[in-house]
Amino acid sequence: MDVTDVQKELAQFLSLREQIKFLSERETEIKLRLKAAAEKLGEVDGKGHIVLQVGDNKLTNQRKVSNPLNAELAEKIITEKGLLDECMPFVRKLDQDALMAAYYKDLLTEEEIESMFPEKVSYAFLVQ
Repeated sequence: MDVTDVQKELAQFLSLREQIKFLSERETEIKLRLKAAAEKLGEVDGKGHIVLQVGDNKLTNQRKVSNPLNAELAEKIITEKGLLDECMPFVRKLDQDALMAAYYKDLLTEEEIESMFPEKVSYAFLVQ
C-alpha cells in the first residue's frame, strides 16, 4: 500500500463516516415518530407495554420498571431502627492519595509505587 492507496481509502472512509452520520440522524428522527405513533395508536398489553401491530411488524414501547434505592431515606430509616451497623457495614477502600503521601514521606519506594500502578497503554485511532 502506498500513499495514493491511503488517500483513496481515506476518501472512502470519510465519505462512509458522513453517510453513517446522516443515516444515524435520520434513523433517530424516524424512530421518534414511530414511537409517538405507537403511543397514540397502540394498545397496552398484559405487561404494560404499548404495542401497535403494523402489517407483519410490531412496534412496542416496552415498559421497564426499576426500584432504585433511595440511599438517603434508607439510611434515615435504618438509623432510626438501630440497624445502621448491621445494614451499612464499614468497607475498607484503598486511598490512593494516602499511598502517594506515604511515598513522599519515603515510607514506600518508587519501585513499590510503580508496581502498584502498572502502566497501561492503549491507542485511539483518529482521522483529523
